[in-house]
Amino acid sequence: MRWSWNLLLAAALVVSAPTLGAAAEPEPPPADGAVDEEGFGDDADDGFGEDGDEDGFDGLDDDDETVEEARPWSLTGFIRSSWSLWVERFDANPFAKGRQSVDLRFSYVDDWFKLVVAGHAEYDFAYLVERDSYDDPTLDAFEWQVDTREAFVSLSFANIQLSLGRQIVAWGDGDAFSPLDVVNPRDNREPGLSDLDDMRLPSLATRLQVTAGALMIELMVVHESWFGYTQPARGPFSPFEKLLADDPLVATLLGDRGVLFEHAQERFHGDNQQFFARAVYKGAGIDLGFHVASVLDRQGVLVPPDDLTQFAQADPVVLAVDHPRVTVIGWSGSLPFNDVVFKWELVAELDKPLMVGSPPADFGLARTDLFHTMLSASYSGVTDLNIGLEFMQPVMLRDPELAPGQDLLLPVEAPALALRVMYTALNEKLNASAVATMFGWQAEVGFLARFELSYRFVDAVTLAAGFVTYHPGDEFGPFYGLDRHDRLFIKLRWDFTIFD
Repeated sequence: MRWSWNLLLAAALVVSAPTLGAAAEPEPPPADGAVDEEGFGDDADDGFGEDGDEDGFDGLDDDDETVEEARPWSLTGFIRSSWSLWVERFDANPFAKGRQSVDLRFSYVDDWFKLVVAGHAEYDFAYLVERDSYDDPTLDAFEWQVDTREAFVSLSFANIQLSLGRQIVAWGDGDAFSPLDVVNPRDNREPGLSDLDDMRLPSLATRLQVTAGALMIELMVVHESWFGYTQPARGPFSPFEKLLADDPLVATLLGDRGVLFEHAQERFHGDNQQFFARAVYKGAGIDLGFHVASVLDRQGVLVPPDDLTQFAQADPVVLAVDHPRVTVIGWSGSLPFNDVVFKWELVAELDKPLMVGSPPADFGLARTDLFHTMLSASYSGVTDLNIGLEFMQPVMLRDPELAPGQDLLLPVEAPALALRVMYTALNEKLNASAVATMFGWQAEVGFLARFELSYRFVDAVTLAAGFVTYHPGDEFGPFYGLDRHDRLFIKLRWDFTIFD
């Protein structure tokens, strides 16, 4: 079955070029991270055929003009080819990534009806090289994926819109950090290599929106408890690999056996419904949002096994991940002032679960109320240059109940800081960006930096190259153990339109 999908994807990559080469030059498709509102039927004025014009076309008969009506449907997509090398592993296997992917998006829009169906397929050739060095969970997560993206039906009646299906809905105003953005799961397989909009994955949901002028009220129920593409315990970016190896007894006990994370919640179950409500005001000079939600904690906590003898016998060792329910309350906003745009999110997570101790033998669960402050400023006062700075500080509102000598696994109150610089030139064909993200006041939880340069040769083809460097800290966190993970990467993307 796996190789049949691989052959299908390879065939799509080969056949699409001659098939789509004659398509009209496209507009780029909507970003994956938004439920877009597409407009159709606005005919552009071409300036021909008007009486008395100076171009010598006033003799044409209006009856001879042919105006092509806009179609209510479209089929667009893009092909991406991404290649990476581990720059610190040339003595071993430097082949980090060879992912080829195809995305297609079909939409039909009428006056009151909208249908969107999108799909994604990918295969990574890197996992054909020294294949035996990867465990099965890593191959399952990274080698190939075939899945739907957004697939929903939307009905509009005056100022009311009802949507049902797999949807991506962005909450909050943060770009690098957004504690309010709790609607959709994420693709967390490659930390620091994707922007937030590219990481969001759709969820099956029912969504009701009511607008009244500048005010929008939204009610939503998410019907599936899916937590996205997660990093396997022994995956290439897993912080648990070093954590498990830090204990000599555990390292000896596990040996080369695989470790598999298994979610405790069933994906489709009535008890796992998640509920969302927000009111968003977009007025003159200010945007405000008020949010409340009852969700399953996205990160989750490991559940201690009933029988520790499984670590000596099972292959792979299965660790259950529980996602307890959390109440989220937040206020977000955006305020422009001259050349600076200020954004903020103030968010409370009530009864937030935390891991205590150290897996796989000595760990457990504690609860707290966590308050996040996210502040950001974006400056665009220099032509073609944008500079953004974001800061987030979590604070525990009550101390979790810990056993004597027990500590939190993660430094929950560590601050986070992100800096982004973007420059465009040559009529926005050339783009250069630099991003740095730091956790902890002295980067004691780690930091990364990414540099990227891209050039759009034509409206549909973009080539990018860059470098990312990881610097893990001394405390357990997202970059723990990533001391040989610096990458050189190159990406090619072709956007196409089959019909529009």
